[in-house]
Amino acid sequence: MIPRKRPGTCLLCRTAVGKKGARRHLDDCLSSSGWPEGLSPSYIIRIDGRRDPSSWMFVLAKHDAQFSDLDHLLRDVWMGGDDEDEYSSFIIGGVTYVDVETDKKIPLVNRIEEGQLFYYAYDIGAPTEVRLKVVATTSVMPPEGPCCLIARNLHVLPECCICGDDAEFRAVDPDDFISGEDDDAGQHYCRDCLRHFDSALIRPIANSPRTEACFRLDDMEAALNWYPPGWEMSDLISDNMREVMEFAQELPDDHVSLSELFSTDDDVVAMEQAARADVGDEIDGFLAEEAAHGEDVNLSEEIVSAFCIILYGIYETGIEDWDAALLRRILVEDMVGNPHATDEWAEHFVPVCCRFLAYAETVGRDVNAAALITALREAEPEFLMEVEDSPYLPDVDDLIGDGGLAEPGSGVDNAVSDLIFSAMSEIISRGDRDVDSDKLRSFIEDSLKEMRAHNIMIVEGCEEFCVRMDNESMAERCREIVSDLFFHPDVPLTQGSAPLCSGAIVYVACQEEGCAGQSGEWSAMEREICEYFNIRLLSLLSQASVVKKCLAEGPDTD
Repeated sequence: MIPRKRPGTCLLCRTAVGKKGARRHLDDCLSSSGWPEGLSPSYIIRIDGRRDPSSWMFVLAKHDAQFSDLDHLLRDVWMGGDDEDEYSSFIIGGVTYVDVETDKKIPLVNRIEEGQLFYYAYDIGAPTEVRLKVVATTSVMPPEGPCCLIARNLHVLPECCICGDDAEFRAVDPDDFISGEDDDAGQHYCRDCLRHFDSALIRPIANSPRTEACFRLDDMEAALNWYPPGWEMSDLISDNMREVMEFAQELPDDHVSLSELFSTDDDVVAMEQAARADVGDEIDGFLAEEAAHGEDVNLSEEIVSAFCIILYGIYETGIEDWDAALLRRILVEDMVGNPHATDEWAEHFVPVCCRFLAYAETVGRDVNAAALITALREAEPEFLMEVEDSPYLPDVDDLIGDGGLAEPGSGVDNAVSDLIFSAMSEIISRGDRDVDSDKLRSFIEDSLKEMRAHNIMIVEGCEEFCVRMDNESMAERCREIVSDLFFHPDVPLTQGSAPLCSGAIVYVACQEEGCAGQSGEWSAMEREICEYFNIRLLSLLSQASVVKKCLAEGPDTD
């Protein structure tokens, strides 16, 4: 069993600790801290998000600290709340304590003891709930004040839902906001991919279970007050995150026009915007149909987007003016030079484009689909030959076998192939055409390490979801699925972000248990999976179909 690791830092000695091992570490660290000791024991309180247990911290609190002290610590460190009048409450033994002047002035020793589990709720409109447990007592007291933060999870940024890089912002589409959808419907984006929106409500991603929190630099200064002596602002926030927060601090509270914030000088961005303006609805409808037929939505989206970007951006030609000669030229001249043109990409390019053209005509676009499809199919053999003979690509079999990177038939051949193409793209983008095995090996070995880390993230994502569901048997099934997929020759775990793969595996396990996808409607479980992993339903269903297909085929046993 792979342990569920939730990495963090001991704030006393600044060494890495996990959520599970933090308490034992803190016992020793507090004993050797030199902090004062009291006649009455202090409490070591573990706090984590009730819906998001990956956000956690440990607090040392004096026995006579008041609940109002814990309230202020939680507001400053996690809630980002600068409104002292914002609702908050403690729930202890089924009793709710709300009043600031009476309930929250009660000393901790009057209501809690070692082993006590209690809860905290913040905000009524967009509530955040956290769970607190007194995991131990100690004679050591906080050196300053009634409470002190002594350990905390690392700020691990989620992946951008478009490109997979580290995301810095959560953006909410104004249409969702205006229509009354939950403000938590936003997804994570890096700065470049924010151009996906014409306008959006934007917030930095905080190290907090409260996704609505919009931390500013002065909020970080308030949080610093609860850290042990010796911590400074430079320890809490990286230069990059400071830049993000300064950028966010200049934004209005309402939705902003991204065209005013970001330049569209980037040619690819401008071309994509031109294509989406005319055929965006057709692309979205086509992808929905692809998902319904079990096709790989991510691959189809990549192909159709590249196809339309060339037509609208380079040739500045709308869909009604596409002709056979133009499409043939794009196929055999423009698309062949794509450094990402893997065998799978090239093999599916024409079929996907043909299906898109047929769909566009079905929904009313005047495209003369029959003639265009015929032209693409006639040019397809030349296209595939040109891709295969591309001078930029080395012999993959030689690099895998003779290069010593992996044994043929080991089940990772295709993954290494993908890494080679990625390496080629990186090298070519820098203008370096002198490609050899030695130059690639270092890149690929580093990438294989990333693959292993990626697989661990997938397992952890599955297990954290199953912990919330309190279903160990489903967690065990998820681990079995990951093991089977790891040895499949197509290496499906590399074909999506970690949250997408985790969500798909959980979904398949839920289907096997009969709690998802049985009625043909969007079940509560499917909604729960999409919300938890922050993925679209179409992406979930598409990735789940890939998982089921690979499981049916079985691992590579040659």
